[in-house]
Amino acid sequence: MTYIGKIIKTERCAQRINQTMLAQGLCSVATLSRIETGDCFASAELIKELLSRVGKSADKLELIVSLEEYTLEEKKEFVLELANKKDLKQMKEEMESLKKEIKKEDFVNQRFLKEMQIIYQLLSGRKLEELGENLKNALAATTKIIDSNEIGRYCFSIEELKLWYLIVLSEKGSKENEYNISVLNRIKRDMDERKWDEEERVKLYPYVIYTLCELYEKEEKWDYVLEYSNAALHLLRENKRTSCILPLMKYKLKAMEQRKKENTEEYQNYAYYIKAWEMAKEITGFSNDKGILSIFQRNGQPEYFLFGEMLKGKRTQFHFTQAQMSEELKWSEEFISRLENGKKNISKKNYEKLAESLQMQKEKAQSGILTSQYEILEKRRKIGILVQDKQYEKANLMLHKLKEQLDLSILENKQDLLCLETILLRGQKKLSNETALKNFIQALQFTIPQYPDIPLRECIFKKNEVTLLNNIASCYAENQEIEKAAQILEDTLFSCLKSKIYISNHCRLLTPLIFNFAKYTGLLGDHKKAIEYCQKAIHLNIINDRGSKISILFYTIGWNLKELNHNDTIYQQYCQIAYYIGGLMKEKERQEEILFLYQKNSGKPLFLENTL
Repeated sequence: MTYIGKIIKTERCAQRINQTMLAQGLCSVATLSRIETGDCFASAELIKELLSRVGKSADKLELIVSLEEYTLEEKKEFVLELANKKDLKQMKEEMESLKKEIKKEDFVNQRFLKEMQIIYQLLSGRKLEELGENLKNALAATTKIIDSNEIGRYCFSIEELKLWYLIVLSEKGSKENEYNISVLNRIKRDMDERKWDEEERVKLYPYVIYTLCELYEKEEKWDYVLEYSNAALHLLRENKRTSCILPLMKYKLKAMEQRKKENTEEYQNYAYYIKAWEMAKEITGFSNDKGILSIFQRNGQPEYFLFGEMLKGKRTQFHFTQAQMSEELKWSEEFISRLENGKKNISKKNYEKLAESLQMQKEKAQSGILTSQYEILEKRRKIGILVQDKQYEKANLMLHKLKEQLDLSILENKQDLLCLETILLRGQKKLSNETALKNFIQALQFTIPQYPDIPLRECIFKKNEVTLLNNIASCYAENQEIEKAAQILEDTLFSCLKSKIYISNHCRLLTPLIFNFAKYTGLLGDHKKAIEYCQKAIHLNIINDRGSKISILFYTIGWNLKELNHNDTIYQQYCQIAYYIGGLMKEKERQEEILFLYQKNSGKPLFLENTL
């Protein structure tokens, strides 16, 4: 079995980090050793922090957590939500409640609490410059190393580096420019040289680069401004993220002007990107300019599965009664009931016994991580990106390598493989729509055997199952069964939004569903509802600093407004915005789609230059 602890150990050894250095401030060396050998469960927060210290993102993982752990995560999310709403009175009350629940030895959550206290003070009118000691105290919750000279020598997690960044900001006015640049460059080099996962690096890198550009501007070092803004924008565009994207684009243009590059195509494109982004903000009222608060946003989290809910859902999908499961596993019905209700935690040994019974992943480590190998998840993610970009040859090669690694005795792996193969063949038009639909349904039936004879609103879905349902709906829509496609997505959305397993990653999971549902709803003539759902999806992306599908969502709003109000001018404006945001997000295929659809619906080509 491959435990997530093995990934931590492999990365630790590759970076020549000893156990004492990695564990410092988080847990004992003995605990880390047991985690690395897969001999113990650990909290999801500890696993995330250890992975982050070796530059790995936990965002791609699926974690099974206890009711106690899940409830704590919910409360943390609620405190952040109150901070975004600036509801200081309730925020203070919730922080007091949270303080009573977080154990003294839970260093990661103790740090979170201190971070929230800093946010509260900022929202109450305190200036960041006054909170340097508070930031250092928060950092000290998980590390004993409070010396900026040690950045790059010791391993820090992304959350710890965020605090270092904020400490620099708090001291910026009292320190020399050279000192601030030096510390920020150490943070930048740490993320560059340790080869951090892009999903982890993108949470902080753009902010660091933005501040460096600001400091280099004062010294008129425009070559650095151009080099650094290019690096940050490349990272954002490759990962479809939007943190600091507008000020970074403005710095890039300013540096290009200083270097007399105004007449280049690149300069003109970025000028249009800026204008499109600003117009999008103006007509929709969206903004991702949240200031310091955005640094603390928990954008990108693992998918949390509440163990009891997951167990009940699996048991129901396999038509097992508690009595049948009791007989199968030689456990009492009372024990199973207590597991499902969150009144009993499960041991590692019992989880693996349960996984075998339900034909689930057996490679269990801390917090019940539902993956076989971390590298496999990374390959899955990259295949998805390659298919989206229509790089089918590369996707085929990676899929072949993935196939060699998957244990196909596990139903979830068989499901995943059939889903990926079908998406790839369908994208290459090597598969008929009818065959694709049959494959997607077969793949879904690996884990939900009674589909389609089960009410979708009563199910609890994993991410793979949600992806399959979206593809099934897409196949029905292609067969002109639009109403059926819309109903599948409406039921799936209802299930996702009511289920406790989707505490995080709403954005990545739900944006494709919401977009397709809005598209089908518009085709059925309910244009107001389609516009409402597109706006929800845009809002979801913006508050999570993501740019996925924003371009086509703007196009869809424009088309529905045209159908609703018969206003071709508004349609053209939305298409122009959609086209340039597509360019900003490096979505060439999306741009071509927008040009094609506009000409098809308006009878003329979309005029782009000098029209925004």
